[in-house]
Amino acid sequence: MKKRLLLFSFISIFILLAACSSKPPVELIRSTVELKNDKSHLGSMTIMTGERKGEEVIPTALYYSIRLKNTSWNKLGEEDPKNQVTIKIIPSEKLINASRNIVGFNIFNSDEYVDSGVGFGESIDGVIPKGKTGKYDIYYELGVQDAKQSEFKVAPSKEAMEELLKISLDATVVVYEGKKEVARLDLNK
Repeated sequence: MKKRLLLFSFISIFILLAACSSKPPVELIRSTVELKNDKSHLGSMTIMTGERKGEEVIPTALYYSIRLKNTSWNKLGEEDPKNQVTIKIIPSEKLINASRNIVGFNIFNSDEYVDSGVGFGESIDGVIPKGKTGKYDIYYELGVQDAKQSEFKVAPSKEAMEELLKISLDATVVVYEGKKEVARLDLNK
């Protein structure tokens, strides 16, 4: 009887410890950031007025590529867009200040893009099967390098963009399943 009680106690403690584990269901496999000026990743914009009317220009963007591995026992996310796995990059104060100084506004705040002449975008894997890796690419446009038209924001100098790139991993990525936050991961690690 004592052996059964002891065995039951160990099993109960094990289950309790496993249930109280705070290990997130995803692991950051890789995070990279680069400056991109590539039509296949960012698309292009067409000049609508002036002597260059009809010409395409390609923006330069701060391009984040993040890979997450599902370490839980279940798939994460669903096909329904309301319940997909999404991410959000939360920049440090240092990165926000650098963005404001270099680009003229906080590129990580979608509200500040209004009337800026640039945009942002993402490509996500909404579902990550158990044990598999999901791909998340987010980009923040900085401007157009050859913008001689007032309709587009002129990109910062190459040196200024490189300065922003140097501290671009000074941020946290927040992972959501639908509206539920499931993990916060430091991009510097």
